[in-house]
Amino acid sequence: HNLNRAWHTQFASYDEIGIWDDYRGYYDGIRVPEDADAVRYQECRAYQFDWQRFHIGLGNRNMVELHAYAQARSSKPHYVSMGEDAFGVGESRKGIDRQHIYEQFDATACAIDAFPDDPVFGMRFPRPVATSVLARSLAPGKPLMVAPLRFHFVDAHPDPQEYGFVRTMVWETVLAGASAVALDADSEVYAHPHALEAFAVTALDVNRLSDVVSAFQEDVPVIAVLYSASSKIFDDGDPHLRSCLHAFEGCSFGGYGVRYITEEQCESGALDGVKVLVVPETPALSDAAFDAIVAYLEAGGTVARAGSPIPYNERGESRPGILPPTGNTVLVRGMNLPTEYLHAIDAAIVLGALPMIPRPVNPHGYPLEGVKTRYVERDGQAYLYVVNLRKEPVVCHLTGSAQTGRDLLGGG
Repeated sequence: HNLNRAWHTQFASYDEIGIWDDYRGYYDGIRVPEDADAVRYQECRAYQFDWQRFHIGLGNRNMVELHAYAQARSSKPHYVSMGEDAFGVGESRKGIDRQHIYEQFDATACAIDAFPDDPVFGMRFPRPVATSVLARSLAPGKPLMVAPLRFHFVDAHPDPQEYGFVRTMVWETVLAGASAVALDADSEVYAHPHALEAFAVTALDVNRLSDVVSAFQEDVPVIAVLYSASSKIFDDGDPHLRSCLHAFEGCSFGGYGVRYITEEQCESGALDGVKVLVVPETPALSDAAFDAIVAYLEAGGTVARAGSPIPYNERGESRPGILPPTGNTVLVRGMNLPTEYLHAIDAAIVLGALPMIPRPVNPHGYPLEGVKTRYVERDGQAYLYVVNLRKEPVVCHLTGSAQTGRDLLGGG
């Protein structure tokens, strides 16, 4: 009875339930119209939630058994390296729960692909970096391995661009939290002398500046972008996953540390210490996570969110309540693009939710989209990481208390 009510069906027995995609033209071997009552339930969001959570549970159990098998035969640390499809539409159908799997193993790992060509920037951004940040966010207490970091080169690019591309990608990976970065044995880097030199020099710099790197990696990001498992299942993650990337990209140019936060983390109290919670387009959210965000708002927390509500729970059932508008709510207006999220971070600064920090701006005092920065303080020392991801040079003006310093990489 409960299943029929959730799926809007009239099953007499469980045997009548079909696996998705079996219904496209046929049901139990019989040709049926696609709108037939016998199979219409498969488009029901509650069915999608139950079916995908069932497969995810099987995947979790399989990985737990695999880890136990490996532990019984080797005392070395074990990890599972996952690809970039965490932001891919329909990824939740594969039966993978990254957070649960990362919690089971000794280290967190992801494989990312770096390309020097991008419609907007001088390298592919933000998906590779967002993938690393997500992996670190899902298991913040464990070391992160980027294995492998795959470079893909374009023959038309001159050697100096290859050098800068590799150097930037390695630094971006390390600043995202990577404890180790590995190349494939047949990596394209070995066939490009300038790229190989850039990788080697950057590796030396990272180890030489290990104390500085630790300062960045151990600094807890103050901005958290909501990554909802419920919205990943709801309509195969569209538009939530795309909006997650846009939010991360825009916030990355604000000058502050950015991470992801999941529904489970919200429910377990991880919102404590978050200066700004960024809620991208999120059509569905578990009731417990929704209540946690409401409590965060009522306690004075700052939320930057899309103007659309969160109308459904994880099963696709309508939610009667809304996120209460407060004086610390910043609505992301426009087309839900990275620029709007960058402007939302500036609004959060005006509200006093974020501290004033040194960061590059244009002559009019506005942040520079495409110029990524990160500022940390440790043991009385202040460090500013700056990288221009644009295809062309840009003149920057430094705002904030610190106006001078020295270049730890170039020595100037």
